[in-house]
Amino acid sequence: EWFSLKWRPNSEINIISNSVNNNLVVYDLNGRVVADFFKSSINFSINCEFLNSGIYFLRINNELGVFHEKIIIK
Repeated sequence: EWFSLKWRPNSEINIISNSVNNNLVVYDLNGRVVADFFKSSINFSINCEFLNSGIYFLRINNELGVFHEKIIIK
Protein backbone atom coordinates (compact mmCIF):
# COMPACT_ATOMS: atom_id res chain seq x y z
CA GLU A 1 0.00 0.00 0.00
CA TRP A 2 1.36 3.42 -0.91
CA PHE A 3 0.03 5.35 2.08
CA SER A 4 -1.32 5.12 5.61
CA LEU A 5 -4.32 7.12 6.81
CA LYS A 6 -5.13 7.70 10.49
CA TRP A 7 -8.46 9.41 11.07
CA ARG A 8 -9.18 11.14 14.37
CA PRO A 9 -12.92 11.84 14.05
CA ASN A 10 -13.95 15.51 13.98
CA SER A 11 -10.34 16.57 14.43
CA GLU A 12 -7.72 15.70 11.85
CA ILE A 13 -6.49 13.21 9.31
CA ASN A 14 -2.86 12.10 9.52
CA ILE A 15 -1.38 10.72 6.30
CA ILE A 16 1.92 9.03 5.55
CA SER A 17 2.51 8.60 1.82
CA ASN A 18 5.21 7.00 -0.31
CA SER A 19 4.97 10.04 -2.56
CA VAL A 20 6.26 13.54 -1.87
CA ASN A 21 3.66 15.35 -4.03
CA ASN A 22 0.09 14.75 -2.84
CA ASN A 23 -3.10 16.49 -3.93
CA LEU A 24 -5.97 16.08 -1.47
CA VAL A 25 -9.53 17.14 -2.22
CA VAL A 26 -12.51 16.99 0.16
CA TYR A 27 -15.96 16.72 -1.47
CA ASP A 28 -19.41 16.97 0.09
CA LEU A 29 -22.26 14.58 -0.78
CA ASN A 30 -23.26 16.79 -3.72
CA GLY A 31 -19.80 16.52 -5.25
CA ARG A 32 -18.81 20.09 -4.41
CA VAL A 33 -15.19 20.72 -3.49
CA VAL A 34 -15.05 22.04 0.08
CA ALA A 35 -11.25 21.90 0.47
CA ASP A 36 -8.27 21.40 -1.80
CA PHE A 37 -4.74 20.88 -0.48
CA PHE A 38 -1.36 20.24 -2.05
CA LYS A 39 1.20 18.72 0.28
CA SER A 40 4.83 18.25 -0.75
CA SER A 41 5.72 15.96 2.11
CA ILE A 42 5.42 12.25 2.86
CA ASN A 43 4.03 12.84 6.37
CA PHE A 44 1.32 15.44 6.90
CA SER A 45 -2.04 16.12 8.56
CA ILE A 46 -5.21 17.97 7.65
CA ASN A 47 -7.28 19.79 10.26
CA CYS A 48 -10.98 18.93 9.76
CA GLU A 49 -12.47 21.26 12.36
CA PHE A 50 -13.68 23.64 9.62
CA LEU A 51 -16.08 20.98 8.26
CA ASN A 52 -19.74 21.05 9.32
CA SER A 53 -21.47 17.86 10.44
CA GLY A 54 -22.04 15.49 7.54
CA ILE A 55 -20.52 12.97 5.20
CA TYR A 56 -17.55 13.88 3.02
CA PHE A 57 -15.22 12.12 0.63
CA LEU A 58 -11.45 12.53 0.61
CA ARG A 59 -9.52 11.99 -2.62
CA ILE A 60 -5.75 11.64 -2.51
CA ASN A 61 -4.04 11.81 -5.88
CA ASN A 62 -0.33 11.44 -6.65
CA GLU A 63 1.95 9.70 -9.14
CA LEU A 64 1.32 6.37 -7.41
CA GLY A 65 -2.44 6.42 -7.87
CA VAL A 66 -5.76 7.73 -6.59
CA PHE A 67 -7.38 6.81 -3.28
CA HIS A 68 -10.90 7.64 -2.00
CA GLU A 69 -12.04 7.56 1.62
CA LYS A 70 -15.38 8.46 3.23
CA ILE A 71 -15.18 10.64 6.35
CA ILE A 72 -18.05 11.40 8.72
CA ILE A 73 -18.09 14.57 10.81
CA LYS A 74 -20.44 14.50 13.82
